[in-house]
Amino acid sequence: MQAETRIRISGPVADFAAGELQDRSIAEAQHLIRTLVAHVDATGIGHLQQSVPNAKDDVLFAVEVDGIQCVLSRARPPACVLTLTPRELEIARMIGNGLSDKAIATVLEISRYTVSTHLRRMYAKVGVTSRAALVAKTLACHVTRS
Repeated sequence: MQAETRIRISGPVADFAAGELQDRSIAEAQHLIRTLVAHVDATGIGHLQQSVPNAKDDVLFAVEVDGIQCVLSRARPPACVLTLTPRELEIARMIGNGLSDKAIATVLEISRYTVSTHLRRMYAKVGVTSRAALVAKTLACHVTRS
């Protein structure tokens, strides 16, 4: 099964692409990159990655062209994804800053029992049983808002 190819342009190239290139040119570049990915997969020329210092297994192809290092690699998905409500994210940040339930309740103008309910639901969503584990996992994972 072949992995989906996503193209993301970032850095100064993205600024240039956004301001100067027409949609047609971007589509042509995406087509060329997809063709290159298919060629690398089909021919197995990924062994060229050894020429890149500190190359990782996700590097498919690397070459220097006119003094510019071009590296083709597969994007890694985040290790985990958490979906928390905006209020839960706010509470998680406060816990990370060391606030007690009482302090969180005061700042948010809610009861301590409501803070406890949020924490209990967050523990269940994240799969942890302590405040420290909640903060650690929230920091380690990609967090999205529900």
